Amino acid sequence: MYRARDAAILPPSPGRPALIDPRRENPLDFLMLDLRGTFELTPMPTLQPGAASYLRAAYTIKVLRLNQRDCLPAARQNAFKGYRARLREYIRQRDGGAKREDLVRMTAGFAATPHATVWAEMKRQQQHLPELAELFAQAPEALAF
Repeated sequence: MYRARDAAILPPSPGRPALIDPRRENPLDFLMLDLRGTFELTPMPTLQPGAASYLRAAYTIKVLRLNQRDCLPAARQNAFKGYRARLREYIRQRDGGAKREDLVRMTAGFAATPHATVWAEMKRQQQHLPELAELFAQAPEALAF
């Protein structure tokens, strides 16, 4: 429905939200990122198909075209490679005797890097991906970054 020119702006009708609101909900409760190849988002496998949460996840992915815009999966894959390289460098620096302030600066870089969802998924899925499991085993403190 469109609003007529100069008409009052009214809040939406109360009801159940159709889209996931990242300001009020954690999208990772609804969505999972494929870190093994496509870097596409899917509804969480724990959600029952047909349930309201599953439908909201699928609808959010579809309406926002989170997988249809080629730049998004490519950017997620690039972020994954960057986070992985950053984690390797952190381990190398830490094991090489880097100063505490340098390590603190490096850990702050994890939070400042775009595509925080990728980092969150790497931590969440690390036990299922051997390469990540090995890196996080070497630096378990990284789970808190």
